[in-house]
Amino acid sequence: MPKYHPLKVVELDHMTDRAVVITFGVPEALQSDFVYDAGQYITLEASLEDETVRRPYSICSAPNENRLQVGVKQILNGQFSTYAKKALNLGDVLNVASPEGRFVYRPSGVPEVITAFAAGSGITPIMAIAKTVLSAHPDNQFTLVYSNKSVEDTLFYEEINTLEKTYAQRFKVIRIYSQAQVPNSLFGRIDASVVRHYKKDATAIAQQYFLCGPEPMIHAVTEALEQEGVPKDAIKYELFSASTTTQEETSFGSENAGKSVELICDEV
Repeated sequence: MPKYHPLKVVELDHMTDRAVVITFGVPEALQSDFVYDAGQYITLEASLEDETVRRPYSICSAPNENRLQVGVKQILNGQFSTYAKKALNLGDVLNVASPEGRFVYRPSGVPEVITAFAAGSGITPIMAIAKTVLSAHPDNQFTLVYSNKSVEDTLFYEEINTLEKTYAQRFKVIRIYSQAQVPNSLFGRIDASVVRHYKKDATAIAQQYFLCGPEPMIHAVTEALEQEGVPKDAIKYELFSASTTTQEETSFGSENAGKSVELICDEV
């Protein structure tokens, strides 16, 4: 069982009308409790309407950034996500569990080529992974295939643009929008045709693939990658989908052929 610690909110970044990045201050005495690998998540606890509510959120900061951040996207009728977006203030204290999860990237120490497919708030653990890959070795390459409804609805839009400029030769982004026609981007959703587009333009063979988003996307991309000859053990995924009982974020640990599964409500 993870241990909970009271952590103060030291920064709030309202990225979009529905999303906020929360930065927690971690005291020196608790640093060892919050060591994490890129891709892991933490569970937040708060007392809302006389009820103790716990929700898991992926860590979006990279381990080498020396900060603890999560991205929260407000869900319709979502008790915790609405509180986090609308009512949480600087200086507030939440109980935060130590990091968990097996959907992780660990640097190998040698040059690597990594690709990720993310939809909507599935970008949150991918951001931590991307920043870790790019900073871990000067020859590492990272390709991000990222789907959203529109530019305005895109989480980490500015930060991704900055990474593109900083790592112009090593970081490539394929953007896809389902409700907007955007220059230099694809229209629709991530599916087998997008995988074929990515593979056709890829200049190097990826050793690992990280997939995070709704279940239909995960299945479509996994099947398409395997048809392209990608080994099953090179594909890791984390599912983001709606809970049928609460329409709020729900997480439970599960293993499927070595791949971590976490369920979090979202729609792309």
